Amino acid sequence: MFDVIREDDNLWGLERGECKENDIGVTFDKNLADDRYLILKIDAYYSSSRRHNPPPSVDCLIIVRCDSRDHYDFYLTELRNVKSSKGIKTKEIENKFVTTIE
Repeated sequence: MFDVIREDDNLWGLERGECKENDIGVTFDKNLADDRYLILKIDAYYSSSRRHNPPPSVDCLIIVRCDSRDHYDFYLTELRNVKSSKGIKTKEIENKFVTTIE
C-alpha cells in the first residue's frame, strides 16, 4: 500500500519523515522499523497553493503496517502546543477531522 500511495499523483509530495507542528510532534517506539509506517502531511494537501480557499484539515495521517502485511492502522493527528485545553475550540478541531475523513 505504501508504494501505491507514494506513486499517486494527488498524494505526491505529502510524505514526511516526521509528524511535527507548532513545536510538538509524534514519536514512535524505537523498535518500530521505518518501513512499517508512512506519514502524510494532510494539511499540505489542503494548502492554499493547491486550493483557493482550503478547508480546515488535520496535520498528519500516520499509516502503520501491522504484523500481518494485509492490515494497517490509521491515525489522524492534530497537534497543538498548549498549556491547557480550555482555549481549544472543539468544533474547530471536529471540522478538521470531518474534512480529512470525507
